[in-house]
Amino acid sequence: MDSILAGVEAAARDGKYEYQTREHGFGDGACYSSEERWPELNKAIVKALRALGYRADVRVHEGQFVDLWLSVTWGEK
Repeated sequence: MDSILAGVEAAARDGKYEYQTREHGFGDGACYSSEERWPELNKAIVKALRALGYRADVRVHEGQFVDLWLSVTWGEK
């Protein structure tokens, strides 16, 4: 969680409104399902980020391969 918050802080300092990460299992297939079926760690991270006022969602790009990442957003673009 600390590394995600540090990434959010760095992105905000750069004037961005989104931070993306594949760490903590968000980049593997464990979160390629409905949120209630995710591993407990991933559910806890997303819940904590949302409690802090961030929007936290797992995004998916389905091409030749499936690409997953955690997207944390805040503020307005």
